[in-house]
Amino acid sequence: MSSTYTAAKLRRSVLHLLGGRAVQALCRMLLMLVIVRLMTAEDFGAYMLAVGVSEMLLQVFSLGILPVGQRFLPQIVDTAAPADLRRFMRGIATVQFAVLVLVTWIIWSYWAALLSYVGFDAEQIERTRPAIWLMLFVPAFRFVADLLEALLAQGKAQTARALMPLGRLIGISLLLLAGAEASLERILYIDSGVTVVCLIIAWAFMFGTLRGISPPVATQPLPVRAMLRHAWHMSTADLLGAASAPGAIRIVLANALSLVDSGLFAFLQSMQRLVGRYLPSVLLAGLVRPMMISRIGKKNGLQLVERATALMLKLNLLIISACAMLILFAGDWIVNVASGGRFPQAGDTLLIMVAILGITSQRQVLEMLMQILNQTHILRATAILSPLALVLVSLVAVYGLNVACVVSASGVFVANIICTARLRVVTGHFRSDWGGNARIVVAAVTAAGLGYVVQEKIGTVSAMFAAGLLLVLLMAAVKPFRFSELGLIDRGIGKFTTRALTPFARLVPK
Repeated sequence: MSSTYTAAKLRRSVLHLLGGRAVQALCRMLLMLVIVRLMTAEDFGAYMLAVGVSEMLLQVFSLGILPVGQRFLPQIVDTAAPADLRRFMRGIATVQFAVLVLVTWIIWSYWAALLSYVGFDAEQIERTRPAIWLMLFVPAFRFVADLLEALLAQGKAQTARALMPLGRLIGISLLLLAGAEASLERILYIDSGVTVVCLIIAWAFMFGTLRGISPPVATQPLPVRAMLRHAWHMSTADLLGAASAPGAIRIVLANALSLVDSGLFAFLQSMQRLVGRYLPSVLLAGLVRPMMISRIGKKNGLQLVERATALMLKLNLLIISACAMLILFAGDWIVNVASGGRFPQAGDTLLIMVAILGITSQRQVLEMLMQILNQTHILRATAILSPLALVLVSLVAVYGLNVACVVSASGVFVANIICTARLRVVTGHFRSDWGGNARIVVAAVTAAGLGYVVQEKIGTVSAMFAAGLLLVLLMAAVKPFRFSELGLIDRGIGKFTTRALTPFARLVPK
């Protein structure tokens, strides 16, 4: 067993992850509620567009460097000599930062031309210039944080991530206490400054983590050829796949509709991401990926990957179903209150966006599996579907956000089908428990139907209670989980969670 990626370290990492993400969720929610109330609809749309673009730049211009780090760092940390490990880290970090500096310089040079394309006026173009610093420092920070997660240094990674929204909240609060106007320009300066501080902290954590790694007993040379092939495939996949990123869709909507509509979409997207960021496929990716990589070549390694995949997909569906039912009954009220009355009657769009998470979360799991099984050429081939879907979004945006949201998921849906078929061919017998997934969907739809009837006759609160109770009872009846899947939770998290899910599990003969 890997000395770095042990079950005991996994359990500690899970606790750090859950605690850190809980703080992040609270701070992000408070930050969004504050900012949407401080800005006009146009300024909020401009702010969210700038933030969305900064978050997608690492994917667009990673050149496959970050995927190489995520894929090979768990492998070489226990096989490479310390000097090779340090050279690997210096190399990928230097190249990635140099690329980001070049991209930022180009954005600075063409800032006015780029923003006029998406409907910014001259005043907004000048007031949003501080956002250029976000284009450099946000992706640089995410690069280091993602590599910390690949080292299972979750305590450090989540501390650095949590400081981002917390620092921004503190900065805005100090600005308001000083009696100054919380303008778009000033908030962007606060975001940039906080990001720089968090980047420095993340690198300090990285140096400390690398120094604490024990050298392996037997060393192997770096798999340079495999790294280059992985980078070549993933650079194209990431570049094309970025067309489905939040920032790309915001740009298209701002151009096709307006900054206000783009701001509404961005606000709903932020609410969607409060759910999406904490789905098991996203929440545990930084834990599950290195553990899978360290075990895939061992006995029963593929069986473990199958069980982990099935478990993540089912937990995803369960959480999405529960959130969708809540939004079905009280979506308009939730959005109206959260936005301070700025975006009323948007519950249906939020419901569609949360339901789409069922497709996009499956894509995240499949991408992780394809990288682990060295099928990155398939990811590169299917990535072309993302820009095609984005073109369709630009064409149908005039019919409203609901249609645009559905169309934006079409490329991901087709790519999922292709990747699933390829996995079966490559492994010969790889399968996920689609029957268990179907049980969750049927139970959720049935419970939502009953809740809808109750809502019409009694009220919303009674409907939510009735639907939630029926969902639990139906889950206990159909038992979507398998006991073999719960064993993974037992080893990784502990017996408490396993016992809680036991009533919903069934024994499947081998």
